Amino acid sequence: MELESLTTGFKKYQEAEQYVEVAAMAKSIKQRCDEANEYAKMINNRESLVGQEDVSDYSSIQQMQKEFKPYFDLWTVVETWNTSYNSWLNDPFEELNGADVEECVDNSFKTMAQVIRFFRDKDLPKILAIAENLKKDIEDFKIQVPIVIALRTDGMKDRHWNMLSEKVGFKVFPGEGFTFQQCIDMKLYEHTDNVVDIGERAGKEYNIEMSLLKMKQEWEAINFTLKDFKNTGTKTVVGFDDAMQVLDEHIVLTQTMNFSPFKGPFLAEIEEWNDKMLYVSDCIDEWMKCQGQWMYLQPIFDSPDIMKQLPSENKKFKAVDKNWRAAINGCIENPNALVACTREGYLEKFRDANKNLDVV
Repeated sequence: MELESLTTGFKKYQEAEQYVEVAAMAKSIKQRCDEANEYAKMINNRESLVGQEDVSDYSSIQQMQKEFKPYFDLWTVVETWNTSYNSWLNDPFEELNGADVEECVDNSFKTMAQVIRFFRDKDLPKILAIAENLKKDIEDFKIQVPIVIALRTDGMKDRHWNMLSEKVGFKVFPGEGFTFQQCIDMKLYEHTDNVVDIGERAGKEYNIEMSLLKMKQEWEAINFTLKDFKNTGTKTVVGFDDAMQVLDEHIVLTQTMNFSPFKGPFLAEIEEWNDKMLYVSDCIDEWMKCQGQWMYLQPIFDSPDIMKQLPSENKKFKAVDKNWRAAINGCIENPNALVACTREGYLEKFRDANKNLDVV
């Protein structure tokens, strides 16, 4: 049949320069083979459904697919490699993706090794040469992969490029028009250890930077829920659990960052955030204690008889009650837990309130 003729005759394409046209033909033939195989499966399924014992034999299609696969793999990898290689070297440096480069190099190398094993036993020296030459090109480029990965690490800042320039003894900086071809021309692969070390440093510093940002963003979604407390005209916080859970996690994470050898660029920010988390922890502790005592004592001191019998204690409670209502009003305006716990003077007011309530 025509399809079989196309697959068996594909060996006639042996000119590497024609890879674009040949790869396109290979893709078209593979699609037709796949469609033929799916059609064969459908026919067999229908034959089985009507109880036909001897279903049609389409094993020749699968055999045809198997024999055509090395040709398809060869020419599509040749096309992918040439297109990708040209793009890596000449496209803007900021568009280069280290992980994609590594994956393409690894997959292409493995596929070529399989293709070479297949064609080594065939009397097709020109096709074998295409596969072997491509495998060598891939192998030669492998030394560049660690450079690509390191230089395109998330977090490469000016300070890292300056550090790299100092290490290698000449300026390396991705300015306008910079491409990876320039990295090759600079022979940065001769300084692979330095490049990789700096790339790893940039990545680990970036992780710290992103962790700090993530913690701050998480607090944006942590709000205190308030509910009316009896007929007092004010409210109480329903629960502190969400804030406490996030707070505990962030304190541990921030203190872990303090032990990192890569904290340098963010040391001040880490210390500031750590101090803030500890401050919030103290504020929540005092707030919870104050709320518990206030809720217990408020109905008592709401009684005119108690106010007359305990004028001194009533005076202290009224002062606490005033501050409590002010704190709650602040929460109503902005219920964000971080904002509420870091309002100026709140921690001190809760501490003073607890001291007064302890003696009431």
